[in-house]
Amino acid sequence: MKAVVMHEYGGPDVLKYEDVPDPVPGTGEVLIRIAAASINPVDLWQRAGAIKASLRVEFPAIIGWDVSGTVVGLGLEVHEFAVGDHVFAWAFHTYAELCAVKTSVLARIPDGVDLIEAAALPLVTVTGSQLISVASGVKAGQTVLVSGAVGGVGRAAVRTAVLRPQSCDVALALLTVVLPEDAMQVFTEQRFDCSCHAVPFDRVFSFSCLLPFLLRGLVRCGQSHAGVP
Repeated sequence: MKAVVMHEYGGPDVLKYEDVPDPVPGTGEVLIRIAAASINPVDLWQRAGAIKASLRVEFPAIIGWDVSGTVVGLGLEVHEFAVGDHVFAWAFHTYAELCAVKTSVLARIPDGVDLIEAAALPLVTVTGSQLISVASGVKAGQTVLVSGAVGGVGRAAVRTAVLRPQSCDVALALLTVVLPEDAMQVFTEQRFDCSCHAVPFDRVFSFSCLLPFLLRGLVRCGQSHAGVP
């Protein structure tokens, strides 16, 4: 198969389009013919060696985390997927024509979601979801400020906060793009005016470089933002 391979850390010029052996799916894995693989900031950091202390690669390396495509092969003990399924996943080595992926991280692409666009979902969706469900410690009845909520990670964080069994109130700050109609059934936009209301947030998630200016505005207005970690 063809793949984008790197033999050293560096800039974009270290990425080479080369022939490599086809991956073979192991037990509990499927083989995907890749339709699309998105590029995330972590890809750039990994390519440059900026995070090699915590996330090293073995050269020659194929990087990439997000993937969508069609199942073309099954490993042993795979029962929940079939050849021909359209799937997406947060996987590894996705800058290639083929990728072996564990079924535990694989999902079918929902009806109505484009095969190419689906590749943009896995990493940002998992990141936003885990910020709320794992890292935040948010409890029912608390208030969460999600800054830059129109992005992929921000949307996932809001959706998780609203739909989790013990939901919390969510304020969407700096929401400059209208959400799709179906999303508006889930998200309740609570715009606030810091000149009129105290805004005591229990947690703040910033996905926007403008958050420091927002918080300085709250301070200038003499409003409380107690509880912001």
